[in-house]
Amino acid sequence: MKSAVIKLLGILLIDLTFQVEIYAQKIPADSIYGIIKTQSVHANKINWKKNDKLFYQLLSEAKMNQDSIIALVRVFEEMNDVHSNITYNDHTYNYYHPATVVEKAQVMPLLKRMWEEEGNIRIAVINERTGYIQIPKISAFGSEADNYTQKIKDSICVLKENGITSCIIDLRLNGGGNMYPMLGGLSCFFHDGKIGSSVYANGEIQFNLIIKEDVFYFNNTNGESWQMTFAKDSCDARFENMPVVILLSYITASVGQVTAITFKQRPNTFFIGENTAFGYATGNNYYYFSQQLTMNLSTAFTTDATGNIYRETVLPDRYIISGDNFEDLNKDKKIKNALIWLDKE
Repeated sequence: MKSAVIKLLGILLIDLTFQVEIYAQKIPADSIYGIIKTQSVHANKINWKKNDKLFYQLLSEAKMNQDSIIALVRVFEEMNDVHSNITYNDHTYNYYHPATVVEKAQVMPLLKRMWEEEGNIRIAVINERTGYIQIPKISAFGSEADNYTQKIKDSICVLKENGITSCIIDLRLNGGGNMYPMLGGLSCFFHDGKIGSSVYANGEIQFNLIIKEDVFYFNNTNGESWQMTFAKDSCDARFENMPVVILLSYITASVGQVTAITFKQRPNTFFIGENTAFGYATGNNYYYFSQQLTMNLSTAFTTDATGNIYRETVLPDRYIISGDNFEDLNKDKKIKNALIWLDKE
């Protein structure tokens, strides 16, 4: 009997220890819900009174932290927000649109190629006078981001040395990352001034995207500016008026879309390819709660230089579906069409 009592006491102590551990690590689901409710750019899409009732019911039924996170992800689903996510213990939770068999067949090869080409700046000269530069997904920050800015600038200088008179900028494998090296690196294609803005759901400007003397800046409505890229110009490339074709794909997403949007009002610019990823055209804020818990939340939309807001996707001027050939650019269907347009310019 004494042995049984000791055994039972041990079980209770283990259970109590487990409960204390779970309580200590319990995620602040209610606070995260409040951030989503007040900061999401999609917050005006749903009935919050109705959603509050459902969310807190799901929260009361949660037995594990993962259950609470799933309740939060359901809010993303209600808002049709595919760009926000929550990361807990190295696992990312998000809502995404279910893909059809046809969509998977179109997208999966591009996704595979995107991961293989991440950070790989590729250049080529086509038909002796058209430059080609691939700006892929670039997940680099701080000094590493400046290194990528420099790589893009240096690559453009190599194209300049080859005497190019037009350029194809390939964003088909650009699934996002950091816009700073992308826009800082491509700065020579823009005149000084505003190339876009980040805006809240009501259209109020959060900050402007500015190019000044081949450097990328943010500025706000009070006139305050922040330099976002630090790289040297290794040549005097002035391509502001050069004819440019932007290539897009189904997986061009996030800051890949932002980069495309900044070219939308640029003169002598044409867009070829497919619609960009639907629902990923937002600017996101990063929220840190603990080493185990973070959130990436859609908080803004992007406008082009004239103020047009892109809420869901970026459309090409000429639709060319599939036909991608990254191994042999001369056989690439989209590049062939880009050369036809450039020949007329």
